[in-house]
Amino acid sequence: MSQVKNMQSLDKVIRICTGLGGTYNPGQQNLRVEALINLLNNASNADASVSKARSEFEIATNTREVMFEGVPKLAARILSELKSSNVLEQTVADARTITRKMTGRKASRDPVPSEPAPQEQPRKRRARGQTFISVANNFSKLLQNLKDVPNYNPNTPDLKVDALQSMVDQLHAANNRVEDARVKFLNARIERNNVFYLAAGNVCDTTSAVKLKVQAICGRASETYMAIAKARVFKRKIL
Repeated sequence: MSQVKNMQSLDKVIRICTGLGGTYNPGQQNLRVEALINLLNNASNADASVSKARSEFEIATNTREVMFEGVPKLAARILSELKSSNVLEQTVADARTITRKMTGRKASRDPVPSEPAPQEQPRKRRARGQTFISVANNFSKLLQNLKDVPNYNPNTPDLKVDALQSMVDQLHAANNRVEDARVKFLNARIERNNVFYLAAGNVCDTTSAVKLKVQAICGRASETYMAIAKARVFKRKIL
Protein backbone atom coordinates (compact mmCIF):
# COMPACT_ATOMS: atom_id res chain seq x y z
CA MET A 1 0.00 0.00 0.00
CA SER A 2 2.94 2.36 0.49
CA GLN A 3 3.32 2.66 -3.30
CA VAL A 4 -0.30 3.79 -3.66
CA LYS A 5 0.07 6.36 -0.88
CA ASN A 6 3.30 7.68 -2.37
CA MET A 7 1.68 8.06 -5.79
CA GLN A 8 -1.22 9.91 -4.18
CA SER A 9 1.23 12.21 -2.43
CA LEU A 10 3.16 12.89 -5.63
CA ASP A 11 -0.09 13.60 -7.45
CA LYS A 12 -1.06 16.09 -4.74
CA VAL A 13 2.33 17.76 -4.98
CA ILE A 14 1.96 18.08 -8.76
CA ARG A 15 -1.48 19.69 -8.41
CA ILE A 16 -0.24 22.21 -5.86
CA CYS A 17 2.84 23.10 -7.91
CA THR A 18 0.71 23.47 -11.03
CA GLY A 19 -1.56 25.82 -9.11
CA LEU A 20 1.38 28.04 -8.28
CA GLY A 21 1.87 28.79 -11.98
CA GLY A 22 5.01 30.74 -12.77
CA THR A 23 5.81 31.13 -9.07
CA TYR A 24 6.98 27.54 -9.04
CA ASN A 25 9.93 27.54 -11.43
CA PRO A 26 12.74 25.37 -9.99
CA GLY A 27 16.15 25.34 -11.57
CA GLN A 28 16.44 21.57 -11.18
CA GLN A 29 14.99 19.85 -14.23
CA ASN A 30 13.71 16.86 -12.25
CA LEU A 31 11.63 19.10 -9.98
CA ARG A 32 9.70 20.80 -12.74
CA VAL A 33 6.05 19.94 -13.20
CA GLU A 34 6.57 18.18 -16.52
CA ALA A 35 9.24 15.93 -14.99
CA LEU A 36 7.03 15.21 -11.99
CA ILE A 37 4.20 14.12 -14.28
CA ASN A 38 6.57 11.77 -16.12
CA LEU A 39 7.78 10.38 -12.81
CA LEU A 40 4.21 9.73 -11.67
CA ASN A 41 3.46 7.93 -14.93
CA ASN A 42 6.59 5.81 -14.58
CA ALA A 43 5.69 4.95 -11.00
CA SER A 44 2.16 3.97 -11.99
CA ASN A 45 3.45 1.76 -14.80
CA ALA A 46 6.04 0.12 -12.54
CA ASP A 47 3.46 -0.63 -9.86
CA ALA A 48 1.04 -2.03 -12.44
CA SER A 49 3.80 -4.24 -13.85
CA VAL A 50 4.36 -5.76 -10.41
CA SER A 51 0.65 -6.48 -10.01
CA LYS A 52 0.51 -8.12 -13.44
CA ALA A 53 3.66 -10.17 -12.84
CA ARG A 54 2.39 -11.28 -9.44
CA SER A 55 -0.88 -12.43 -10.98
CA GLU A 56 0.92 -14.38 -13.72
CA PHE A 57 3.20 -16.01 -11.13
CA GLU A 58 0.24 -17.06 -8.98
CA ILE A 59 -1.60 -18.48 -12.00
CA ALA A 60 1.51 -20.46 -13.02
CA THR A 61 2.03 -21.87 -9.52
CA ASN A 62 -1.65 -22.74 -9.09
CA THR A 63 -1.79 -24.44 -12.48
CA ARG A 64 1.32 -26.44 -11.66
CA GLU A 65 -0.06 -27.50 -8.29
CA VAL A 66 -3.22 -28.86 -9.89
CA MET A 67 -1.21 -30.70 -12.54
CA PHE A 68 1.10 -32.35 -10.02
CA GLU A 69 -1.71 -33.47 -7.71
CA GLY A 70 -2.43 -36.47 -9.93
CA VAL A 71 1.18 -37.69 -10.10
CA PRO A 72 1.19 -39.91 -6.95
CA LYS A 73 -1.98 -41.71 -8.04
CA LEU A 74 -0.63 -42.19 -11.55
CA ALA A 75 2.70 -43.48 -10.18
CA ALA A 76 0.84 -46.02 -8.04
CA ARG A 77 -1.08 -47.26 -11.09
CA ILE A 78 2.13 -47.54 -13.10
CA LEU A 79 3.69 -49.64 -10.36
CA SER A 80 0.66 -51.93 -10.24
CA GLU A 81 0.80 -52.34 -14.02
CA LEU A 82 4.51 -53.08 -13.87
CA LYS A 83 4.05 -55.70 -11.14
CA SER A 84 1.48 -57.47 -13.31
CA SER A 85 3.74 -57.49 -16.38
CA ASN A 86 5.93 -60.49 -15.49
CA VAL A 87 9.09 -58.46 -14.95
CA LEU A 88 12.04 -59.04 -12.63
CA GLU A 89 11.49 -58.27 -8.97
CA GLN A 90 14.54 -56.05 -9.10
CA THR A 91 12.83 -53.98 -11.79
CA VAL A 92 9.76 -53.59 -9.61
CA ALA A 93 11.96 -52.67 -6.63
CA ASP A 94 13.68 -49.94 -8.64
CA ALA A 95 10.33 -48.52 -9.77
CA ARG A 96 9.00 -48.75 -6.21
CA THR A 97 11.95 -46.72 -4.93
CA ILE A 98 11.36 -43.99 -7.48
CA THR A 99 7.63 -43.80 -6.78
CA ARG A 100 8.30 -43.50 -3.05
CA LYS A 101 10.50 -40.51 -3.74
CA MET A 102 7.61 -38.88 -5.59
CA THR A 103 5.00 -39.64 -2.93
CA GLY A 104 7.10 -39.25 0.22
CA ARG A 105 5.96 -42.63 1.55
CA LYS A 106 8.22 -44.84 3.61
CA ALA A 107 9.75 -48.08 2.42
CA SER A 108 7.34 -50.20 4.43
CA ARG A 109 4.66 -50.06 1.76
CA ASP A 110 3.97 -49.33 -1.87
CA PRO A 111 2.59 -45.87 -2.66
CA VAL A 112 -1.18 -45.73 -2.50
CA PRO A 113 -3.12 -42.75 -3.83
CA SER A 114 -4.42 -40.75 -0.89
CA GLU A 115 -7.77 -39.04 -0.63
CA PRO A 116 -7.59 -35.29 -1.22
CA ALA A 117 -7.55 -33.26 1.98
CA PRO A 118 -10.62 -31.13 2.73
CA GLN A 119 -10.23 -27.59 1.47
CA GLU A 120 -10.58 -26.10 4.91
CA GLN A 121 -7.44 -27.87 6.13
CA PRO A 122 -4.11 -26.00 5.81
CA ARG A 123 -1.92 -27.22 2.99
CA LYS A 124 0.90 -29.42 4.24
CA ARG A 125 4.46 -28.77 3.19
CA ARG A 126 5.92 -31.23 0.71
CA ALA A 127 8.22 -33.88 2.13
CA ARG A 128 11.90 -33.84 1.26
CA GLY A 129 12.39 -35.04 -2.30
CA GLN A 130 8.92 -33.90 -3.24
CA THR A 131 9.68 -30.50 -4.66
CA PHE A 132 7.99 -29.99 -7.99
CA ILE A 133 11.29 -30.20 -9.86
CA SER A 134 12.22 -33.37 -7.96
CA VAL A 135 8.86 -34.97 -8.74
CA ALA A 136 9.24 -34.20 -12.44
CA ASN A 137 12.78 -35.56 -12.51
CA ASN A 138 11.82 -38.74 -10.67
CA PHE A 139 8.87 -39.25 -13.00
CA SER A 140 11.32 -38.96 -15.90
CA LYS A 141 13.52 -41.63 -14.30
CA LEU A 142 10.53 -43.89 -13.81
CA LEU A 143 9.56 -43.48 -17.45
CA GLN A 144 13.08 -44.27 -18.60
CA ASN A 145 12.97 -47.48 -16.57
CA LEU A 146 9.69 -48.43 -18.23
CA LYS A 147 11.14 -47.83 -21.69
CA ASP A 148 13.82 -50.39 -20.88
CA VAL A 149 11.27 -53.06 -19.91
CA PRO A 150 9.95 -54.93 -23.00
CA ASN A 151 7.14 -56.58 -21.01
CA TYR A 152 5.65 -53.23 -19.99
CA ASN A 153 2.91 -52.90 -22.59
CA PRO A 154 -0.34 -51.72 -20.98
CA ASN A 155 -3.62 -51.41 -22.82
CA THR A 156 -4.78 -48.51 -20.65
CA PRO A 157 -4.15 -45.35 -22.76
CA ASP A 158 -2.79 -43.07 -20.03
CA LEU A 159 -0.33 -45.75 -18.83
CA LYS A 160 1.28 -46.21 -22.23
CA VAL A 161 4.82 -44.93 -22.68
CA ASP A 162 3.84 -42.23 -25.19
CA ALA A 163 1.18 -40.86 -22.83
CA LEU A 164 3.62 -40.88 -19.92
CA GLN A 165 6.21 -39.09 -22.05
CA SER A 166 3.62 -36.41 -22.75
CA MET A 167 2.98 -36.13 -19.00
CA VAL A 168 6.70 -35.77 -18.29
CA ASP A 169 6.95 -33.01 -20.88
CA GLN A 170 3.98 -31.21 -19.32
CA LEU A 171 5.47 -31.44 -15.83
CA HIS A 172 8.78 -29.97 -16.96
CA ALA A 173 6.98 -27.27 -18.95
CA ALA A 174 4.92 -26.33 -15.89
CA ASN A 175 8.09 -25.99 -13.82
CA ASN A 176 9.68 -23.83 -16.51
CA ARG A 177 6.61 -21.56 -16.67
CA VAL A 178 6.74 -21.05 -12.92
CA GLU A 179 10.43 -20.21 -12.96
CA ASP A 180 9.98 -17.80 -15.88
CA ALA A 181 7.09 -16.12 -14.04
CA ARG A 182 9.16 -15.96 -10.86
CA VAL A 183 12.01 -14.16 -12.62
CA LYS A 184 9.58 -11.76 -14.30
CA PHE A 185 7.97 -10.99 -10.94
CA LEU A 186 11.37 -10.45 -9.31
CA ASN A 187 12.52 -8.09 -12.07
CA ALA A 188 9.27 -6.13 -11.89
CA ARG A 189 9.72 -5.65 -8.14
CA ILE A 190 13.31 -4.53 -8.62
CA GLU A 191 12.22 -1.95 -11.21
CA ARG A 192 9.38 -0.72 -8.98
CA ASN A 193 11.69 -0.39 -5.97
CA ASN A 194 14.15 1.60 -8.06
CA VAL A 195 11.45 4.00 -9.27
CA PHE A 196 9.92 4.50 -5.83
CA TYR A 197 12.85 4.23 -3.42
CA LEU A 198 16.34 3.53 -4.74
CA ALA A 199 17.26 5.15 -8.05
CA ALA A 200 18.35 8.75 -8.37
CA GLY A 201 15.25 10.94 -8.67
CA ASN A 202 12.97 8.32 -7.12
CA VAL A 203 9.42 9.15 -6.05
CA CYS A 204 10.13 9.51 -2.34
CA ASP A 205 13.23 11.69 -2.66
CA THR A 206 11.73 13.83 -5.41
CA THR A 207 8.48 14.45 -3.53
CA SER A 208 10.44 15.50 -0.44
CA ALA A 209 12.65 17.79 -2.51
CA VAL A 210 9.62 19.50 -4.08
CA LYS A 211 8.11 20.12 -0.65
CA LEU A 212 11.34 21.81 0.44
CA LYS A 213 11.35 23.87 -2.75
CA VAL A 214 7.80 25.08 -2.06
CA GLN A 215 8.80 25.90 1.51
CA ALA A 216 11.67 28.00 0.16
CA ILE A 217 9.38 29.78 -2.31
CA CYS A 218 6.31 30.37 -0.16
CA GLY A 219 7.59 30.20 3.40
CA ARG A 220 6.97 27.63 6.09
CA ALA A 221 3.95 29.48 7.49
CA SER A 222 2.19 29.79 4.13
CA GLU A 223 -1.05 27.95 3.43
CA THR A 224 0.52 26.48 0.32
CA TYR A 225 3.35 24.90 2.23
CA MET A 226 1.05 23.67 5.01
CA ALA A 227 -1.06 22.01 2.33
CA ILE A 228 1.86 20.39 0.53
CA ALA A 229 3.43 19.27 3.82
CA LYS A 230 0.51 16.90 4.26
CA ALA A 231 1.62 14.96 1.16
CA ARG A 232 3.62 12.43 3.13
CA VAL A 233 5.90 9.85 1.56
CA PHE A 234 6.59 6.46 3.06
CA LYS A 235 9.97 4.83 2.75
CA ARG A 236 9.90 1.07 3.01
CA LYS A 237 12.47 -1.51 3.97
CA ILE A 238 13.72 -3.15 0.79
CA LEU A 239 14.19 -6.90 1.25
